[in-house]
Amino acid sequence: MKKLFMKLPDPIKGPILRKRVWIDESKLDRTTFKIADTVEELESAYRLVHDVYVKEGYMDPHPSKMRITKYNLLSKSTTFVGKHDGRVVLTMSLIPDSEHGLPMDSLFKSELDQMRNRGRYIAEVGNLASDPNFRNRNQNVPTGI
Repeated sequence: MKKLFMKLPDPIKGPILRKRVWIDESKLDRTTFKIADTVEELESAYRLVHDVYVKEGYMDPHPSKMRITKYNLLSKSTTFVGKHDGRVVLTMSLIPDSEHGLPMDSLFKSELDQMRNRGRYIAEVGNLASDPNFRNRNQNVPTGI
């Protein structure tokens, strides 16, 4: 079934996927979405990413209990958080292309270089994580706590 679905054109796949994602917006009343702009918000975001990535098997535990890469330290990288009652429960980072490249260069450098050579502006979204208690079933869809 999955193979058949993947063969569908994007204009058909998109609406089908969007119908499968349901967010109960009433449960987001006490949730704010913002750029992380304090040390505490950044630390909370990087701890959340660490804990989720370790639990999912994407990385081994780090002594700092945070997942921070060189890309997070770049001046134009931005970390966004979702805070529920003041606690970081969702996070993502936007990493614009720079002289340091992008994390996905390790897998797709030739394809990315082709886009760069055509003058395309590219960026990568990463550090996607949500608190397990803030998910709808086992999906990373916010539902409220």
